[in-house]
Amino acid sequence: MISVLVVEDDPVAAEAHRLYVERIAGFTVAGVVHAGGEAVRFCLGAAGNRGLRGHGDRGDSADEVPLSRRQGVMQQDWTVAGNQSPGDSIADPSSQASTERRRVDLILLDFYLPDTHGLAVCQALRAAGVAADVIAVTSARDLAMVRAAVSAGVVQYLLKPFTFASLREKLERYARFRDQVSGPGEVTGQADVDGMFAELRTADHRTLPKGMSGETLDAVTAALHAAAEDGLSAAAAAETVGASRVTARRYLEYLADNGLAQRRPHYGQVGRPEVRYVPVT
Repeated sequence: MISVLVVEDDPVAAEAHRLYVERIAGFTVAGVVHAGGEAVRFCLGAAGNRGLRGHGDRGDSADEVPLSRRQGVMQQDWTVAGNQSPGDSIADPSSQASTERRRVDLILLDFYLPDTHGLAVCQALRAAGVAADVIAVTSARDLAMVRAAVSAGVVQYLLKPFTFASLREKLERYARFRDQVSGPGEVTGQADVDGMFAELRTADHRTLPKGMSGETLDAVTAALHAAAEDGLSAAAAAETVGASRVTARRYLEYLADNGLAQRRPHYGQVGRPEVRYVPVT
């Protein structure tokens, strides 16, 4: 079983991610934490009170941190309690209540955390010798942030909001990659290496029909997941994304045809029932 640590500041989202992971064969949730310092201490198996301190402790919510300050994170504009480097504080056994490490194979890591940035967590874990892989699960869309994530060793990058199917594909691909690289021996040639890394790349299952755009599809998908429990109508989707009702219905039908949404009739007082759409989770 692949042991997963969920790091997400929003308790509702964290619980959803936990439930998603538990539904996927071969994966188990080792724990759920809501801050960067908690994540590092969890991986080190420590209960000490020294942790990461970053932009978040200035009182900003995750999504309110300005881009200029987010970019400062990529310049290591963060510290550990005690004004030391993250590696010095975390890796030093004397600074922790315990040094017995819990087994964590994979971390689902939000970037905008209340006490620091996800990139700071990545670098602190590496400095402390934690070998767990990281999949970024974040709303961060800045290209500079994506580049920094690659430099920090992030193996996958999953943008919020996402469907269960999207997370499942990422995790299943990671499991296949891990299975191929975990054994002893060596590769026979470049083709073997290329095949292993190819497992981490998302397959292009389909090309959007003519006249449809990925940006609008993302917007409709986000509206679908944000809708109330009784579903999203084409009219409501159109108003949310700024498109015509016909266009919104086309995208909703596309999601339904591809197994990402379900159609549900909604009966009013008179006339034909209205079709509403709910996300498949």
